[in-house]
Amino acid sequence: MELNYFFIVQLVLIERPHHGYQNMGRHPVETIEQGKTVIMRTTGLFTFLIISLTSALAFGQGTACIKECTAVVQNQTAEFIFPLPQKRIWTWYMKETSDNSLEYAWEISLGGTERSGRDKFGVYLFKYPHAREITGSIAKLIATAQTSVWDESSHLRWDLPVRSTIEGHKLVLRVADKKIFDALFYQKQRIVHCRFRTPYEEFNYAGESRIEFR
Repeated sequence: MELNYFFIVQLVLIERPHHGYQNMGRHPVETIEQGKTVIMRTTGLFTFLIISLTSALAFGQGTACIKECTAVVQNQTAEFIFPLPQKRIWTWYMKETSDNSLEYAWEISLGGTERSGRDKFGVYLFKYPHAREITGSIAKLIATAQTSVWDESSHLRWDLPVRSTIEGHKLVLRVADKKIFDALFYQKQRIVHCRFRTPYEEFNYAGESRIEFR
């Protein structure tokens, strides 16, 4: 990510005090006071630059994203947690996105040993034809999206609903129904595959996470 910093620097023309009483008839006390003023102005300008740089760096780090997910299974309840980037304004149904294309996805894949495919579930946002671009919070974006389960053949499983909630700065996918849990975890998987897809390249990632059993 490229971050530009703009600083306005005030150039102060300072007359260098000369030694002796002949110089412009100034008193030594006035010369000392001028020296103090120069030091105070220089210190103030330096402090301003340090504060500006610190603020700019903090602003740039505000959109950082932790690229990992957490998977926890306890009894017959499973939770999959995605940290959310600290980004205030999001845009979806972008003009650059093709119609009927997947624009956002927070996805969990569960692989097994008995079949080559994987069950997948998560939060998905597709751009439907002629949709107008929208901006808003991450909560509004996720509320607009769909939370779905797909089988190994990429067929939508309407009979297996998964809940998604925002808790603090995290998106939580929760499987609490016994039927859904048995359907997704009958092979007792130990690894999950996480994927976070957005139009913002710096946030995208795909990786694996070991399931924590409690």
